[in-house]
Amino acid sequence: MHAKLPPSGAERWLNCTASPGFVDSLIAEGRIPKETDSVWSIEGTEAHDWASKVLKGQTKISSVPGNFRPHIKDYVAMCRAVGVEAGKGAKIYIEKKVPLFYSPEETGTTDYGAINPKTGVFVRDLKYGAGVPVEAEDNPQLAIYGISIIEQHETFYDPLPSNLPVSIGIHQPRYRGEESLKIWDTTVGKIKEQFLPRINATVKRINSAKHFNELEFKATPKGCRFCPARAICPTNVNTTFQEFPGMGSGIEHFTNMDTPVEAVPMSALVTVYNNRKEIKKFLEDTEAYLKTQATSGKMPDGLKLVAGRQGNRKWTSEDDAREFLVEYLPEDEVDEHSIIGPKTAEELLKPFLKDKTVQEAFDKFVSRPPGKPSLAPLTDKRPALVGGADLFESLGADDTE
Repeated sequence: MHAKLPPSGAERWLNCTASPGFVDSLIAEGRIPKETDSVWSIEGTEAHDWASKVLKGQTKISSVPGNFRPHIKDYVAMCRAVGVEAGKGAKIYIEKKVPLFYSPEETGTTDYGAINPKTGVFVRDLKYGAGVPVEAEDNPQLAIYGISIIEQHETFYDPLPSNLPVSIGIHQPRYRGEESLKIWDTTVGKIKEQFLPRINATVKRINSAKHFNELEFKATPKGCRFCPARAICPTNVNTTFQEFPGMGSGIEHFTNMDTPVEAVPMSALVTVYNNRKEIKKFLEDTEAYLKTQATSGKMPDGLKLVAGRQGNRKWTSEDDAREFLVEYLPEDEVDEHSIIGPKTAEELLKPFLKDKTVQEAFDKFVSRPPGKPSLAPLTDKRPALVGGADLFESLGADDTE
C-alpha cells in the first residue's frame, strides 16, 4: 500500500505538518497536477532495477547498459561488501518492501539492507540523481528504513542491544565534487531515541487533524526542495523573499524602482548573491507552475504564448548539400565523412552568395526548426500564438525568455 506519509517525503512532513493535506487539496482543486514520473525519476527507477537484478543474481553486470554500468558496478560492489561485513546469518534486503514502523499497514522500499544481531544493522540507498547532493547523517528517510527493519526484526526475535552498530549509507555515483559514498554511523539506541518519539508524535498529529490548517506550515530548504506546492505556497514564497539572513530592510530597495542604485545597501546585494541558488530555484519553480497552468488550458492573466527562438540551422539533406558545396569550395573544405554546418558554409560561400541564384540554391538545402512556444508577458511585442495548451504538448527545454 502506498504510504500517505512516505519516507522519501519525511524531510518535508516532519517539519511542515500541513504540507500533505495542503498538497492533496491543491491536487483535488486542479491547482497542481498529480505527481507523474519525470525523465529523471524514470532513469533512476531503471538504475535501481538493474542494480537489483545484478545483486539478486538475475543478470550479470556485463548485461547492464553502458550508460548505467559503471555506476551500477560501484553500487553493487559496495552492497556486496556490506553483505560480507554483516556476516553469516544476516538477513539481506534487496529492493524489499518493509512495513513502516509508524504505519505498519503501509510499506517503504529499502534499496539494500542487512541485519545481524551479532554485527549490526546496515542500510544503503542508491541516489542516481546528479544535481542535488544528499547527506546520510541524520537523514530521516534512511532513519525510517533503518528503524523499520529493526522493528520488523524485533517483532519476531529478541530486542536488539541498544549499542548494536547501525550503518546508514548513501551512494550517489553521478554527483561530482564529493565522495560518492557517505556514511552515518550510529547505534540502535541512538537512532531510536533521535527519531522514534518525534516521528510517532508527528504522524499522530497529522492523522488526528481534521484539516491541514490546524497544522503548521514551515519552510525549510530541504523540505521545500521537492514539494509539489512550493511555487504557490505562501510560507515558502515569504521565506524566500523575506527571511534571507542579513537582508534586513534592504529588500525594500528592490521593490522601489525610484530608488537610485547607489542607495541599495551593499549588504543587501551580498545577501542576494549568497542566496542566488535559492532565488533561482524559486524562479524556476514559478515558471514551471505557470507552464503547468498553461498546459492545462488555464492561461494565467497577464501572460501569453509566443514563438520562442528558432532552432539552429541544419541541412535538409547532407548528401545534397555536399554535392552543392563541392561546386564552389575546394575539396579539402568539404569532408566526405563530416560535412561542415550551414553557418560555416555560409561564411566560406560569401563571395558566391552575392549571386541571387546561388543564394536561393543554398537556402533550399537549409532548414531551421520553428521555436517552441514560450510564456511571455502581455507587453511582449511578439504576437500571441493561437492554439493555447495544444502548443505545449511537445514543450521540453524551450526558449522561454
